[in-house]
Amino acid sequence: MNQKPLDIGPPMPITQLTLEQDLKMRQIEDALKQADKNDIVTVYLALQRQCFVLGNNISQLVKTWPIHPSTTEATGKLETS
Repeated sequence: MNQKPLDIGPPMPITQLTLEQDLKMRQIEDALKQADKNDIVTVYLALQRQCFVLGNNISQLVKTWPIHPSTTEATGKLETS
């Protein structure tokens, strides 16, 4: 008997960077060592603003995401295939 894994929520977040992202991080790190302080402050503030906007959008998406009952909740029976 083949059973589907239970749908217990969203997938785990991806916290690892891709190889390309790792390379870009290294390039940014090297460039920051020579950057002007005012440029760093400007970039930091812009990135922080983007983080806040992203967080607001994720929160809004989660609040408005439609909630569908699982098969078990809807039928009272465990789904098997």
